[in-house]
Amino acid sequence: MKLIPSFIDTEDKRDAYLAGVLYISLTLLVFPYERTLIPKELVGAYTVLKLAPSILAFPLFYLLVRNPYNQLATSGVLVLLTAYAAIGEYFSPLYLYAFIMGMLGFTILLRPKTITLLPFVIFGGVPVLYLQYLKETGEITHARQAITFDYVFMALEYMVIILVIFGGFSKRRRKEIEFKERFSIIGQDLNTFAHNIKSMLSSQFLINQNLLNNISNPEKLEFYLKSNKKTLENIHSYLNTFNVLEKTDRELVNIKESITNTGVLLRIPKHSIELELEEDIRHHVIKQDFETILINVFSNATKAICDSEEKIKVSLKDNLLSIQYPFSETYTASSGIGESICNRLAQRNNLLLNIQRGSATRPYEVQIKF
Repeated sequence: MKLIPSFIDTEDKRDAYLAGVLYISLTLLVFPYERTLIPKELVGAYTVLKLAPSILAFPLFYLLVRNPYNQLATSGVLVLLTAYAAIGEYFSPLYLYAFIMGMLGFTILLRPKTITLLPFVIFGGVPVLYLQYLKETGEITHARQAITFDYVFMALEYMVIILVIFGGFSKRRRKEIEFKERFSIIGQDLNTFAHNIKSMLSSQFLINQNLLNNISNPEKLEFYLKSNKKTLENIHSYLNTFNVLEKTDRELVNIKESITNTGVLLRIPKHSIELELEEDIRHHVIKQDFETILINVFSNATKAICDSEEKIKVSLKDNLLSIQYPFSETYTASSGIGESICNRLAQRNNLLLNIQRGSATRPYEVQIKF
């Protein structure tokens, strides 16, 4: 026989089932012990009143297991908890603490809305406190005094409830956190992928513009078309390897090699880039993330170059990658494309990314510290 029925297929249903098992088992467990301490003339009343909240809880918890968000059933359970604590306090001591622990457990394990929970939190303990007051004033004389075993049993109950409740609660929270982290990573990767597609599309606008500019010069137009065809083939080949949902593991990446590959991918002319790669630095990063940062930076740098004399200056030394490219007044508004994505990817890979804005007197500079 399974401890948890097969129809309990969600965390919410499991928590409702666990709350029912704890409530019914603990209330029934204390019954035989307390019954031996009740005056003989009150045993019958004690038996009926004390068992009623436990027995009536069965159908309510069944409804909650079927639908953990059933607020009517939740209210019924809280009513029974209040009644159980008041009945217990009428015959025995320490039931205010049982009420407090029960409310805490149901708040965590069940799914009560604030409008359901608030009345019981505010007024639920009033009957128990009133019965305590009657005992102190001598109105109730048959209730027994607390003995050592009561405190021991109460401590054991607290221990069991705390272990079960917070054990399950922390497990559920860990699952939620893991899911959110995984969803966040996938979301960032998809954002990055979408940005790369957007960058590729923006390059098509540049191609169309250049076609219009060179349409009167057939030779120049033919050269330009062949060059861009090769660029698009490289991009297509790169996208075929760009599986953002799987390649999220860190690996030891050769930084110098990634820079070279990105330059080849974007077909940056040799006369337009100046490389000073003194060090063969390797760093543990997600390769796709790092190359995505490079693609964004080099794409912006390439678009900012307006004549053949201007260059992209790349240096790699002392664990610092510096990429400088000219300032262009016509490109200022677009030079920040992909910056927020690059920052997120850098943070995820423990890289320090610093983007320094350009001006008429100094170039743009992107620094990546490893």
